[in-house]
Amino acid sequence: MKLQICLLVLLCQLLGAPVRAADPLAPAAEPASGEKIDTEKSKTDKIDTANDDTRKFGRPFTVELPSGWQVSELNAPKPNSNRELAGGRMRALKNDADGMAAIEFTYLNREDAGQANIDSEFSAFVTNIKSEYEKNGLKVSTTETKKASLGALSSSEVEITVVGQNKEMKQWFAMALGKKYVYALSYTAEKQNYDRFEPAFAKCKASLTVE
Repeated sequence: MKLQICLLVLLCQLLGAPVRAADPLAPAAEPASGEKIDTEKSKTDKIDTANDDTRKFGRPFTVELPSGWQVSELNAPKPNSNRELAGGRMRALKNDADGMAAIEFTYLNREDAGQANIDSEFSAFVTNIKSEYEKNGLKVSTTETKKASLGALSSSEVEITVVGQNKEMKQWFAMALGKKYVYALSYTAEKQNYDRFEPAFAKCKASLTVE
């Protein structure tokens, strides 16, 4: 599996924009029927692997999601082959009178026998993202890729701005490679709300621990 293929699908979903969608800048949609793993956990702000119930689902992470946001646990995004992948997603959605924003953390089982390189994978991912949106007539700009850390792992991060008809969205995105999993964290919001919700995201990012 090419890591960037699955992560491309992730970003498109967060922007409400499946690769073939007609409206790539629609707000993030609710998960499809049957996609939530556990209804009670979807109401919980803090997901912690120390709990026996969470161990059952094999989460290799802990994270504290913003209080008051709608939290859902979703299946892993599918690559273009449409086959199931080991892993999953946690999504926190803010969608009310204050505006729309989403935080999503994804973990996927590595199938590259340890051969993937974060620099080349991330560069290919960003290139593919720009290409897909430009094919849909959207204007895309990115900041320079930065080296940082994600849950104590070395990571690459970038900010992406997508401009469509009467709508502009910004996304911060980071990816890291662990021994067993590839991890991706993103924060997406309408441009006018990006700074307003960023402190909640910063707190969430700081709480993240991964294997």
